Amino acid sequence: MDFKNKNDEEDHESFSQLDHSENIMTSCCSGQKTDRRLIVVSAQVGFSALTLIFAFFMIAKKNEDEDISTFYTIVSSILSFWLGKSTDL
Repeated sequence: MDFKNKNDEEDHESFSQLDHSENIMTSCCSGQKTDRRLIVVSAQVGFSALTLIFAFFMIAKKNEDEDISTFYTIVSSILSFWLGKSTDL
């Protein structure tokens, strides 16, 4: 039995013909083209990683005078951002 949908090939052709030029950006320095979504996700991952490293460092280095609940809030906020993120950007 073949369960292949007859419209799969037509859908693939129509998808490949879609214009995705709104996601293409040209670098001002090198003139190379890149995907805008890649830049956005890279910036989000980089900022999240730096913030998590800072928060974990401050939690590990805790002083008796400091309130570290702020850093736990930062960690939980970043984790909830990434774990609750949908697949589309």
